[in-house]
Amino acid sequence: MTSLVEKIRQKRRFEVQVDHITFTGSLPTTEQFFVYGRESVTDAEIARKCVDGWQGVKEADLIEGGSDDAVSFDKELFNEVIGDKPDWWRPISDLVIDRFKLRAAEKEDKEKNSQSGSKAKASGK
Repeated sequence: MTSLVEKIRQKRRFEVQVDHITFTGSLPTTEQFFVYGRESVTDAEIARKCVDGWQGVKEADLIEGGSDDAVSFDKELFNEVIGDKPDWWRPISDLVIDRFKLRAAEKEDKEKNSQSGSKAKASGK
C-alpha cells in the first residue's frame, strides 16, 4: 500500500525556478485547495504550505550583506523569509494555482468522457 501512497504523492510534486533558485514542493489536495480559497490564503501562505525544499539559496539571498555560502532548506527559515520575498512567493503561488486548475480540468474531462461512454453503452451506440 505504501507504494501507492508514494505514487499519489509523487504525482503532486512540483518544481519551480525563480532566478537561480529552485523550489520544490507538493500541490495541495482538492480539499486543501478549497480550504485555501475559503480562508483567503495569501500567495505567501500558499508557498509556506506547499514548499518543502530549495536549491541554490545563498545567505545573501536571505539577508542583506550575507555571504555567498549555500543555505540548506529549513522549513522554519523558509516560513520566516517568504513573507518578505514577493519575487519568490508569486511564481510559486502562480504555479501551484495553475497546476491545480490543470489537474482539476483533466479530472473533469475524464469524468465527462467516462459518463459519455457509459451513456453510449446504455443506449446501445
